[in-house]
Amino acid sequence: MSENSSITVDQPTTENGNGQGEQVIQLGNMPPPLSPPTARRILVIPHGAEIVSVLAYISRASRQAVYILSGRGCVSRANLVSLPIRGNRMGIGRILYLSGWFQPMLTDVGVAVHSSRPNGILHVSLSGVSPSVAIAYQLFAFGDVEVLLTLFTIIYLNRFF
Repeated sequence: MSENSSITVDQPTTENGNGQGEQVIQLGNMPPPLSPPTARRILVIPHGAEIVSVLAYISRASRQAVYILSGRGCVSRANLVSLPIRGNRMGIGRILYLSGWFQPMLTDVGVAVHSSRPNGILHVSLSGVSPSVAIAYQLFAFGDVEVLLTLFTIIYLNRFF
């Protein structure tokens, strides 16, 4: 079984990947760069919401892959697995680093599968817990938490040969 996929974005922009919104200037007869356009959004997650579940739900409900670029704010409670020791850590703190992705689980007819486990991973570093990056299982927002993310629609073509 082989899958070929192409990526389309719900709102194309002219950003060149560095987040500055600058136009790419072409020299002579050079073709444009082979990078997909980006659709970046700032999501504000309200106080008390569980951040991992919100991001997984957005991916599942929109049927789009979500790539988390960064985040800022504070969390009141965190359940983390720190690598490489794989020990659970509980704590509170300010978000120093936030990155990850979530992808919807879809059936062959494009219907989203609801699961108790998010299909993705969220890496985080918190000031009050540990300066190292850990995998987040639960993060509860303390005040508003802003998350910069990119949405991708994944289209599978020629699924079976």
